[in-house]
Amino acid sequence: MMTNQKTIWRQIALSTVWIILVTGKTEAVDFIRWERDAGGNGHYYGILGSPTNWTAAENTAVGMGGHLASITSAAEQAFIVSNLLVGTYDRLPLWIGLCDLVPYGGGAGSRIYTRWTSGEPVGFTYWNTGEPNNHTPGEDYAAINWHRAASQSETKGTWNDTPLNGSTLFGGFSTGPYCAIIEIDLEPRLSLGSYNATNNSFVLMWSSVTNHLYTVYFSTNLINGFSVLETNILATSPENSLPVSTGIHQQMFWKVSTMTPEK
Repeated sequence: MMTNQKTIWRQIALSTVWIILVTGKTEAVDFIRWERDAGGNGHYYGILGSPTNWTAAENTAVGMGGHLASITSAAEQAFIVSNLLVGTYDRLPLWIGLCDLVPYGGGAGSRIYTRWTSGEPVGFTYWNTGEPNNHTPGEDYAAINWHRAASQSETKGTWNDTPLNGSTLFGGFSTGPYCAIIEIDLEPRLSLGSYNATNNSFVLMWSSVTNHLYTVYFSTNLINGFSVLETNILATSPENSLPVSTGIHQQMFWKVSTMTPEK
């Protein structure tokens, strides 16, 4: 049995396409949105700038409400190359959300990649010629821009399979561990309802699945993480709601999550 997690983040009065989500007390991550009116999916993309292994990078992305980037089309590949593989990262490898371990692929060493860590199926790919090849046993994790980093190609953004901690002995800037590209869906499915002046409260609303349980979290800032406001909220319709007092919870970050077993 697998577990399907869906997390929605929303900040009241969020008005800029650039936001900062803090992963720790000393590091901030800048995100840029792939706008829908430019043919995008409305998701936010950023780089986790502290090199780490693939699993740790994916766990960090999940903790921020997203995953390592899922590149599902040529347009998305082009957006990432043009907006993220620039400056410092022009010749560096970065983790993306592919590995061939179950349940994302055929198993260790199989070179079969069927599902991104976001759960999306693998259709579009941009492997470098001859990849994935499991050249060194344990090359089960995908990195973008590896061959350019290793000075083996001038083409920017091709994919390579590498070990958990990245490659060694290939030269250039290809030695692991690597930074990572994170993708987060911050679409405003979590929204604010009407204000009630009598009891100084508003209604927090989100799209939901009937008979699923939800937990609502809040945070004054993302450095100190989230606190539970209310849990085990049973959704009885496609849109759920919760009254919230503005006296103690105004101008905060909100998160709604559900953990529901798939049958």
